[in-house]
Amino acid sequence: MSPEKKNDTTTAKTIDDPGLEKPDFTVSAEDLDKEFTRDGVTTKDLQKYAKKNIAVSGRVSMLVLEKKGTVEPWVTLYAPGVLHGVSCYFDDKNVDQLKLLKEDRMAKVQGFQDDFIVPKVSPRLTHCVVIEAK
Repeated sequence: MSPEKKNDTTTAKTIDDPGLEKPDFTVSAEDLDKEFTRDGVTTKDLQKYAKKNIAVSGRVSMLVLEKKGTVEPWVTLYAPGVLHGVSCYFDDKNVDQLKLLKEDRMAKVQGFQDDFIVPKVSPRLTHCVVIEAK
């Protein structure tokens, strides 16, 4: 597969072998954020995501390319609301993939949701890799 493919008038860069297992869930950032932050949501409601690989697609709303203290570089995929969106944190070995992303452009990222889930707080994925960048 070529690293670039045409999709209508949009050029997308895909990572042929992102090095992750097949995702347990594939969802938009808006839908995942909505499920985590909706009124009345409980930890029990969100347990299906614990210790799962999740592929998330959405518009890049924030891009932090450097490590800040103990916080890994990350990208936030947009969801409506204040401080909403899916934050995807990258390990040192995959941090160069963030250079494929651009703010206000679409992306697909896959990461791991550990078992620390807080209802009404936007999801946070770790060990992320870029699957596609437009």
